[in-house]
Amino acid sequence: MKTSNIIAIALGIFIVGGMLTYFIDQKIYEVNHTNPNALRKDISLPPFSVIVAEKNSDLHVEQSDSNKLSIEYYKESIIPSKLYTISKDTLYVYSGLRLFLKCKNVNTIIGRKHFWMGVTNVAPKDLKIDMSDGDFYYYNTDSIAKRVSNLSVEARDSAFLEINDRFVENITINSDSARVKIETTTKNITAKLKNKAILNFNNNFQNLAVEKDQTSCYGIGMD
Repeated sequence: MKTSNIIAIALGIFIVGGMLTYFIDQKIYEVNHTNPNALRKDISLPPFSVIVAEKNSDLHVEQSDSNKLSIEYYKESIIPSKLYTISKDTLYVYSGLRLFLKCKNVNTIIGRKHFWMGVTNVAPKDLKIDMSDGDFYYYNTDSIAKRVSNLSVEARDSAFLEINDRFVENITINSDSARVKIETTTKNITAKLKNKAILNFNNNFQNLAVEKDQTSCYGIGMD
């Protein structure tokens, strides 16, 4: 067999194999994330302004005109007896099942070694985010009239945070061994980085002030 034919056959096998692997991965993802057997239990909640996601919790947060917690479960699931508590002005959520939260007046979001947290359109004038470990994603896709003016970010213990917004006037970051990615237009960024902290941001800012130790780094468009 000619060498050119062998190369063509090998290339064809590689491409087909890659496509098959991608197809299988996509099917596994769809089964895991869009299972038609998933059910939800809705619970109305009293007012609160602080959210605390405890260890290994999986929480999806969305701005709304009411406070409601939806618990995702399956027919064969055993629903833990303690998935949330409310104390004073604070909602605590716990691990066990995936939770979907609609909230009205939240200004502080805390993660304590949570597994995953996504926050959409929660945009008070002053927003505080405090994360220890875990992944955190923030998106504000609401109208430009509703936006955060002052964003305070505390990140530590290998946490990963990604902040996406149209415009935030002032962003203050204190990161200790965490990675923070800022994708927003802003006037002022002030940051303190230590213990291998990484700060990544776009170039849509006016003023930048960064203090860091020798182990930490920051830059525009870093991966």
